[in-house]
Parts: sequence; C-alpha cells; structure tokens
Amino acid sequence: MVQLEGPCLRHVETVANGLEGACPLRCLIAQPLGMALHCLARSNYCFSYPSGIGILANVLHTPGLMLLPWLLSGLEKAYADPCDLASQRYRAWANPSPEQAFEWFKNVSMPQLLAENKGNWLAR
Repeated sequence: MVQLEGPCLRHVETVANGLEGACPLRCLIAQPLGMALHCLARSNYCFSYPSGIGILANVLHTPGLMLLPWLLSGLEKAYADPCDLASQRYRAWANPSPEQAFEWFKNVSMPQLLAENKGNWLAR
C-alpha cells in the first residue's frame, strides 16, 4: 500500500476517521488513490461499480457488492477470491435491480458478516 506521511497522512486519517462518525457513508470521488485504499481497508462494506476500487475491495478483504452492467456478466467470478465468493463476503453481480441488490445484502451478505463477527457489524 502507499506510504503516507506528514500533512497528507493527517488528511487521510481525518477522512478515514470520519467513516466511524455519525454518518458512516462516505463518497471518495476524485481523491488520491492512497486515500481511497486506506479508507477502503477500514470500511465495513463496499458497494461499487466495475472499477479498480471494486476489485481492490476484494484484495483488501473488505466485504462488498460490485454492480456490473449486463455486458460484463462474464466477469462475475473472474477475479475475486473464491473463498470470499463462497462465503458470500463478496459478490460481483451483473444487472441486478436495486431491490434485488438490497435484498441480497440484507438477507445473505449482512447476516453472514454478523455471524463471522459475533453480531458486531463494526468489528472490522
């Protein structure tokens, strides 16, 4: 991972610490890659579109759901850790409706993560 120091590190820590504040959702658009990776590694879950960040979520073992367009349906199992796919910690899904994606998260992925962390959603 990128090594940060000085003012840059303080800025990254401020943003990353905000992940645990009153509003746990953060959008990291147009931020340096090091900041995005640092925040991603500290996140409890990642929803993403097809991008390097969605792939890196799995590399960093951050549970998540990557929403793929139908055109990329062949990539659903192309790069993710097979253990994470089997345990439902991570899924790349081609063309789900918003309702389907939320229902999967609520009924499959989140209960799995709660079971792994003894009911503590913030155990990461």
